Amino acid sequence: MKANKPTFSGRLGLQQRVLPDYRAPFFELLAEACQGGMSLFAGAARASEGIQPIYHLHGSKYVLAHNIHLLGGPLYVCYQRGLMDWLTTWDPQALIVEANPRYLSTPAAVKWMHQRGRKVIGWGLGSHR
Repeated sequence: MKANKPTFSGRLGLQQRVLPDYRAPFFELLAEACQGGMSLFAGAARASEGIQPIYHLHGSKYVLAHNIHLLGGPLYVCYQRGLMDWLTTWDPQALIVEANPRYLSTPAAVKWMHQRGRKVIGWGLGSHR
């Protein structure tokens, strides 16, 4: 007997600072489970990071963020220009964000979702929120 795949009936928004190529298969599977569609918002890494990004996903709308990298080392922070415009345009029922306090634009996105009574999932390597 074949089990039904779990689905999410609404639109899903997914924010990443960068989309590394090794995460693409997972996010493509996630997009398949979103009946209302999935949109991913991510930008470019710094040249010094050595991250191999991708700029498209099968089954998902990819919106390119304009990452503004500020400072460096332990003081590094990133502002993603266009995040709120993307969020307003896509208008997701749920949002997955990288829970990293160094990403300055994320709190505004979380607040926007909560003001509308919508769910936010925060994840990330070493996140402590």
